[in-house]
Amino acid sequence: MQEETHPFVLAVDDAWLIYDAQVSTSSDRLRALREAVPDAPSASYSPDSGPAAGWPQIPDLARTRIDCVSAELQWTVAMLSEQRADADAALEALRTARHAAQEAAGGQARHAGLAGASAEASFLAADTELFAALLLFRTGHVLRGGRALVRAWSLAKQGLAHLERTQASLAAARSSAARAQTATATSPDPPFETTVSPGSYLASVRNRALLTRGFFRFFLGLVPRAFAWLLRLVGFDPARAPGKADLLACAGEARGPRAPLAGLLVLWIAAFFDDDPHAAENIASTWETRLPNSPFFLYLYGYVLRQCGRNEESFSRFERAANAAHDPSMEHLRLACEYEMGWCRFAAGEWEDALARLSAFLQRFGGKSYRAYAAYQAAICCEMLDRHEDALWYCEQVLKWKRDHYSYDTFAARKAIELRDNGALCATKKALAAAQAHMDARDGARMLRALAELDSRPLD
Repeated sequence: MQEETHPFVLAVDDAWLIYDAQVSTSSDRLRALREAVPDAPSASYSPDSGPAAGWPQIPDLARTRIDCVSAELQWTVAMLSEQRADADAALEALRTARHAAQEAAGGQARHAGLAGASAEASFLAADTELFAALLLFRTGHVLRGGRALVRAWSLAKQGLAHLERTQASLAAARSSAARAQTATATSPDPPFETTVSPGSYLASVRNRALLTRGFFRFFLGLVPRAFAWLLRLVGFDPARAPGKADLLACAGEARGPRAPLAGLLVLWIAAFFDDDPHAAENIASTWETRLPNSPFFLYLYGYVLRQCGRNEESFSRFERAANAAHDPSMEHLRLACEYEMGWCRFAAGEWEDALARLSAFLQRFGGKSYRAYAAYQAAICCEMLDRHEDALWYCEQVLKWKRDHYSYDTFAARKAIELRDNGALCATKKALAAAQAHMDARDGARMLRALAELDSRPLD
């Protein structure tokens, strides 16, 4: 039986809301979805409008799932904006969603008609705690983040145990039904295939399990081997290769509720950890087909294409990502796209356009990321346009915004000091700066042309 016609199909669209720009991700939209869930359990439910194709028959679990999506959206905003108020709001939303998920996980009697529901609720709780841990780490609360990470893994283990018991029970029921059918040819189909039919729903729960387990296995597997014993002591299972396999399997399930997030993670792993831009491009291309308007995949796709030296295609993806991030909650993603488009123009030597985009980004972005290097790039643009006083102003901003222990910021600060102390760039240094910009974008042809032009004239 096809998943879409199944009376107990799990609507994955409510979990895909923040990835698909064709669906509004506003809080109002999520609130309307939540209010549309019926108060009483029902065998099949389809709202008159909206992305959801159906719900499990447990209202509190359906509402909890939407609460978790809403909290993840607030988490995304906080991670992008780097503002304390956004972080506090996101942590509160995640805490509330986790409590609701834990309560749903304990509602065994209400879940009797839907095998795997307790496991799903446990994974929802685990994911909210995991997101909270990442946000706490990002905001410098390392000890609180560590405690949240331990709680997340404890909840994930509960979900895995629930899922294992459910699968064992269903396997036993199938075996028993098969033996009974052999004995009496008139026996009806097993109840899990007709009355309850948890098949496609259980597949969605397994999809959540793959994401949660894969995340813990892979990213904790990055911890140096000398400290792996400490992770095992507190119950973690760091295993990088199996974790990556879990994430790939999760992303490969086209209708899995956590497939988009797993897809983003494997794309990030290929681009940043494996440093394999061609593998990353294949992953990004696949997801562009599946979610052609997703600002998150388009953003990463743009970065990957720039790694491959395809600057114009990279600009196009960033531009599409900015246009797709039309929801007010995605303002900071649009700003990030604006910066990346500025970088593309900087790498192409289109100094006026680059400066306009970089300066607009610096005026509107209030976080710490990007700012020092963006200010350095703006300073170089000013030098290329013979606006030395403006360049000096940007150099001062570089030194003000530099973050310790960040290689790009350190490089930008060193170059800013050189520019401030040595005066305006001469023609030779301008040519070298242009070649450096082309090299950063892995545009070898443009870099060689800049160096050839430099070689054809006397040095000044």
